[in-house]
Amino acid sequence: MTKAMQRRTIVLIHGFGCGGDVWDKMKAALQDHSWPCLAPTLCDADRPLNFPPQEAAQIGLNEYLADARILCLQVENETGRKPVVIGHSMGGHGELSIGLSNP
Repeated sequence: MTKAMQRRTIVLIHGFGCGGDVWDKMKAALQDHSWPCLAPTLCDADRPLNFPPQEAAQIGLNEYLADARILCLQVENETGRKPVVIGHSMGGHGELSIGLSNP
């Protein structure tokens, strides 16, 4: 398959208070239709284990966006194509920000 025919990678961005596993069913369905997908848990090393976390104020939108941007750049570097970014809740705000800053 040529690069032009390859499907772009889909990056699924979770909202605040959940992780990449919130996308498990969607990710599986997309992969069943031959879409490469990633559903990372952003800021995973810094995420508190209990909810509601008192530490949440220390991890802000900028940290989540930085993590998501790095992942998107890695995908682009590896595949030669920008990923399709889909998010919900805070992840929706993040994907919009990423798209506007790197169309």
